[in-house]
Amino acid sequence: MSCPQSQTCGSLLQREVDRNAIFLCGGIDNLVQTLSSPRIEVLENVTAAVGNLAAGTQNIKDALRKAGAIEPLVALLSHSELVSEFAAVALRNMSLKNLENQQVSLNCGCPFC
Repeated sequence: MSCPQSQTCGSLLQREVDRNAIFLCGGIDNLVQTLSSPRIEVLENVTAAVGNLAAGTQNIKDALRKAGAIEPLVALLSHSELVSEFAAVALRNMSLKNLENQQVSLNCGCPFC
């Protein structure tokens, strides 16, 4: 069962203005820290939110990498079906047109990067 508040947050992150607001307000570090939650519903929502956020600008993709998002996302590829699917989308979005993120993903053991 997913948290309704997180679903709303994930939906908001589909708009570029909202992605930039999260970036500018320093919300990326908090999202990345949440990738280590032991609760599956939290992981489902945070991986979806990070995936939507990673669809933003190169600055956002770089900020996610610098905050340490890649390693936990790679680890989550072996989690439950939904979490691993969202983690894969997040890694794909972060790596799109971003060679440094691609290299870090490979170094962390991403099987498809």
